[in-house]
Amino acid sequence: VSDSESIEVGEILFEGLVKWRPGTTDVEPALAMSWRMSPDALHWTFELRRGVVFHDGTPLDADAVVGSFERVIDARHPAYVRGDDGLYWRTLLKDVRRVTAHGPGTVELEVARPYAPLLGQLAMFPIVSPAAVRRWRDDFRLHPVGTGAFAFESWDVGEQVVVKRFDRYWGARPALERIVFRVVIDARQRLVDLQSGSVDLAAAILPDEQSFVELHPDLMLHHMASHDVSYLAFNLSRAGFADRRVRRAVSHAINKEPIVKLAYQGRAIAAETPLPPGEGGYQDRKSV
Repeated sequence: VSDSESIEVGEILFEGLVKWRPGTTDVEPALAMSWRMSPDALHWTFELRRGVVFHDGTPLDADAVVGSFERVIDARHPAYVRGDDGLYWRTLLKDVRRVTAHGPGTVELEVARPYAPLLGQLAMFPIVSPAAVRRWRDDFRLHPVGTGAFAFESWDVGEQVVVKRFDRYWGARPALERIVFRVVIDARQRLVDLQSGSVDLAAAILPDEQSFVELHPDLMLHHMASHDVSYLAFNLSRAGFADRRVRRAVSHAINKEPIVKLAYQGRAIAAETPLPPGEGGYQDRKSV
């Protein structure tokens, strides 16, 4: 998946070799306790955490990690993820040439060239149960099995997803026994549900409604800087937009400050580059 709502569910069902350190874009150990890079930066070796099991009871080992990679990068794999479902990962992992198990607890990734963002991509890449993949090869999305703190319970498409606490989780025990992710498309209805108490948490409150939440005695607003970028895309197949001068003129014609003040209620900043502040590679154009 590549949409935020699905990722919110997936990231508590699945884990990667590494994970994001909370509040940062740095990585720290997850299913891999440690890793090392060869001097030529073409070989990455990961030592796996011991005693980890998937939600179906299958033990995590090097073969499970290898299988998770091969099912999206190797077209010869019997459970190869075809079409758009695997395209995202094949694009991000295009430089991964080979994944090899060295015993049950060690995995080696060979890459085609030195690639600095690799660890960040591995923090998002899910390691999945090989037994579940074999059993539900053509329908794994309806039977997701990872190693996360919560396990999949049910999914009513378009209505809700339910996950339950995984009691054999290797890390800290979650405080919640069960989480119900309800699908409420209308943002105003989400606010009504929150105010009535029918939900405990509502995401994506509209900017012009956030002041209401802040002033409400029974509600609390949590917010932090995000890495989202809102942008206007040009369809280059349309006459005119293929001309860089036209695109530049449209860009200069857009007054960003009123959009920030009115549409986002001052809770955004005007973009100067394709990357937001805090993202690796960001550089303030004013300082250039």
